[in-house]
Amino acid sequence: MKQEFISRLRDSISISNSEFQNSYIWQKNQRYEFLTMLVTFILLYIILSVTYPYPATMADSGNYILSAKTTTINAYRPIGYSWFIYFIHFFTHKISAIFTGQFIFNAFSQIVFLFTIKFFFQLRKFTFYLLSTLLILSPSILFCTNYIMSDSIFNSLTLLYITSCLWILKQPNIRNITVHLIILYVVINVRYAALFYPVLSVVIFLYHIKKHILLGFVSVLPIVITIFIYVDTKSRVNEIYHVDEFSPFSGWAMANNAVSVIPHINLRADEIEDKENKFIHQVVSSFPDSIYQFKYIRETSFMWNKEFPGKQILFYTVKQKQLRYSNSWAFTGQKFKKYGSFLIKKYPVEYFKYYLYPNFKQLFSSYKIPNVRAYKPDKLSTGYFNLDFDEFRYHFSFLHKFNSIRKVFTPLLWILFIVSVFALLGVRTIFKKDQKILIAFVLIFILCYAGFSVIAHPINNFRYLIPIYSLQLLIISIVFKERNNIFSKIRKLKTF
Repeated sequence: MKQEFISRLRDSISISNSEFQNSYIWQKNQRYEFLTMLVTFILLYIILSVTYPYPATMADSGNYILSAKTTTINAYRPIGYSWFIYFIHFFTHKISAIFTGQFIFNAFSQIVFLFTIKFFFQLRKFTFYLLSTLLILSPSILFCTNYIMSDSIFNSLTLLYITSCLWILKQPNIRNITVHLIILYVVINVRYAALFYPVLSVVIFLYHIKKHILLGFVSVLPIVITIFIYVDTKSRVNEIYHVDEFSPFSGWAMANNAVSVIPHINLRADEIEDKENKFIHQVVSSFPDSIYQFKYIRETSFMWNKEFPGKQILFYTVKQKQLRYSNSWAFTGQKFKKYGSFLIKKYPVEYFKYYLYPNFKQLFSSYKIPNVRAYKPDKLSTGYFNLDFDEFRYHFSFLHKFNSIRKVFTPLLWILFIVSVFALLGVRTIFKKDQKILIAFVLIFILCYAGFSVIAHPINNFRYLIPIYSLQLLIISIVFKERNNIFSKIRKLKTF
């Protein structure tokens, strides 16, 4: 009886992907399209390797490399991307291998995503090629593949996460679920922007619970994974930096966002009971209101500019507590989290008006790809990657030259996406039930990601919204494919 019950549970989620693997993916059209993509990726790899022989970097790149070298978490960024650098370094000390690894992973994730989408939505040849071209040739995505930052790996993992979600909604078998949970664990560790992903994972598991009993038990696993990451990370941060925090960086970000209300409130320090909040507010309110304008909030000057109160409080902490800089950063981040939370709770209307709403508008702005002219390794990179030069100047760079096109394309993309959403609502009856579910999930993900981005951090960089770019293109492509049905329905409405 017990074995029969277990067998039934296994059978309830034993739907296979055989139709996709054994038939569809090996059809002539798909083989030709795959070959075309492969040739395109090889050409792009050669072009980028020649024009950008060394990767682009920024201040945070050093933190990732240091964590890879020491195999320890740092107070600034998650550990996941450092795992990737360590993995690459284990096989070769060539810094160019980071680009190779990121480029291959990006190509793999895009190919899996594109053929999955074509299979589920029966995209016609022209629509599929248009979608593939806009995704594969994206200057932003290509730039990130040769950038020592977590963006490329995070974008690729998110694309695979979305793909695995779509497969589970369509076919909740054991293999799809296992792959999905592995991706979920890794993507959260790469960037904490993925902390809402487990909620969506639970939802897609519960969607099938009536037909597949075992998914009721499986739906707990994303929460278990998240709790494990939270507890483990918090323990590691506490062990190294002696603060009881999951992410000290989040405290700095919260304070940076919260001080946007300062010019618009009348709060004296002596009105604050908490001593730590009182001290921070004394310092914050001693600076002119002009430094809390949204343009400085957007640039996160509170966090990084030495002349702003955030860094001034940090320097004071270093001197008073006699702590290392990184420990002081973590300690101060903990205090800033409490102060930021205090301001937000006390002045929610002002916070919405002077931070959330202005940051929401940033979603629709275009941000420049930097013009990288040279690679200058620091001492850490020089030693870790066996580099023997102080500076390498690129003979030619080109990705930044697309900025003028992107300035027009970005708002146009949003307009087409919003129009497409309304069009989908108008013609939803032409889709099968399972397709409606997949479309609904994609739209929910876009909404959640955009909302999480607005709340968590100022949107001030071309990198931050790349994860939803492919999904916007997907929605537009679906509408483009059904354009004849949409126009037909519009004509009928006019006749009526």
